[in-house]
Amino acid sequence: MNEVYVDLSPIHGKGVFTTVSIHEGKRILEIDDSRLVTDGSPLRPEKGEYERHCDYLGNGHVVLMQEPERYINHSCAPNIYVRQVAGVRYVYAMRNIEASEELTFDYCINGYGDSV
Repeated sequence: MNEVYVDLSPIHGKGVFTTVSIHEGKRILEIDDSRLVTDGSPLRPEKGEYERHCDYLGNGHVVLMQEPERYINHSCAPNIYVRQVAGVRYVYAMRNIEASEELTFDYCINGYGDSV
């Protein structure tokens, strides 16, 4: 998707930023939940897979977040949220977002399978 890119973040490490202004309610990206982390398929640090890049979903499922979504940082005043639609998780704009603004969500709200 050409609307977002990964760059250094003033919040922490890397972050996800917009290339264009995005209107409230717009679907920004689809979250790739294809890499399940299990006892039979553990994280591989030698391939850059770390626990900090995991998302903990309902029913004990753990997924390794892919790029760019693995770099979305936390904020107590987020501008995006995650919603599941027909079994697929998407990132939506919570408010209007300016071009070059960093995308953030509240880990407490969107953690452990929760959604707004």
